[in-house]
Amino acid sequence: MKIGNRTQQGLLAGLFAGIVMDITDQLTYLLVKEHTLRSADWVALLIYGRQSNHDLELLLAQVIHFLFTAMLGLLYVYFIAPIKIKNHLFKGWLWSTFVWFVAITLTISTKIPALTEIDVNDFIFHFLLASIYGLTLAAANARLAK
Repeated sequence: MKIGNRTQQGLLAGLFAGIVMDITDQLTYLLVKEHTLRSADWVALLIYGRQSNHDLELLLAQVIHFLFTAMLGLLYVYFIAPIKIKNHLFKGWLWSTFVWFVAITLTISTKIPALTEIDVNDFIFHFLLASIYGLTLAAANARLAK
């Protein structure tokens, strides 16, 4: 499916990748219970300074996370996808793990409460989620570009 412009393409690819990432996040949070902070919880800590107290707060944090993933898709399409590396999945993975690392570094260095000490399970799991996001983003972008 060819999307008319790169802006729409990036936003859609980023949103789709964010949805895939967050479904994986939510399912493993509920079923496996190997990590304590979902992506929406992370956003809630950033915007409220605390975990969500009720479903409406969690829903708003989730929507903001989807907006963030869509914007990351837009940045990917304009700045990363044009880089002359043939393996688009590798580019997507590099992009997402770079953003993940910057996000971790910024939240720790700015001493955001509840994010200054990250459990190793959360650290590894969010790296895997970032990888899922990047691979899905690159694949969705390639599909939308055709």
